[in-house]
Amino acid sequence: MSRAAPDVRIDFLRPAAPRSRTSLLAAGLGVAAVVLVAGNGLDAAAAVDALEQRVSRQPAALRDPVAASPEDARKTAAERAQIARVDARLATPWDALFADLEAANSGDATLLSIRPEDEGRTLRLSGEARDFGAVLAYLSRLQRAKSLSRVLLASHERAPNGAAAAVRFSLTAEWRAR
Repeated sequence: MSRAAPDVRIDFLRPAAPRSRTSLLAAGLGVAAVVLVAGNGLDAAAAVDALEQRVSRQPAALRDPVAASPEDARKTAAERAQIARVDARLATPWDALFADLEAANSGDATLLSIRPEDEGRTLRLSGEARDFGAVLAYLSRLQRAKSLSRVLLASHERAPNGAAAAVRFSLTAEWRAR
């Protein structure tokens, strides 16, 4: 019992389906949009060229505000110096400094204030300790800190009677960028 295989018709030359009006309308709108966008781009480029030519015809004093007057040049230089100072302050490695100060803490000495100087990356640290040996130990730990250099004891004094700490101290240090 053998069954016959069904006939298969392969038609390589099938006629194309007629195009609908909707697809022709969509294609036309697409072409119009491309033309419109390209036209606007050319208009924008022409406007930029016109502005560049207009600016090039202006006197140099109007194009370059620094060249307008010596007083303006001094003001601009002062503003740039102020910006450089602010930039330097923002670039200070505060996180490393605070991490080293916290690592140096042992409980025998208490840091009360940190005062940075404006120029030179110099710090003035002040604090209290239970005795002079604790001050020296704290100083030694700060001298090993990676973010500090030239850590020096600037002053120390005995605290008045009744104070919890027996010695008040002041240190100076320079911090360095890593």
